[in-house]
Amino acid sequence: MPAYIDPQCHKQKGYKRTEAFDIFSFGVLLWEISSGQVPFAELSDFMIMSNLVNGIREHRVFQTPDEYFELYTKCWNDNP
Repeated sequence: MPAYIDPQCHKQKGYKRTEAFDIFSFGVLLWEISSGQVPFAELSDFMIMSNLVNGIREHRVFQTPDEYFELYTKCWNDNP
């Protein structure tokens, strides 16, 4: 499930999975809960990884409360 993998895994050779890895995945899960959709469902695994490495994330879901949006976007921060 490439959409849940911390982009640092693809950017840094030998990147060790830490709590930051889990936090990124948690943020994606929060987005999925608010949207009711699988993240990047229409993209291939390669395109998902490419988007994440380039800082592209899913769009905010309409009527998502500000605090909830801020929480999951902080989890997606490119610098864990």
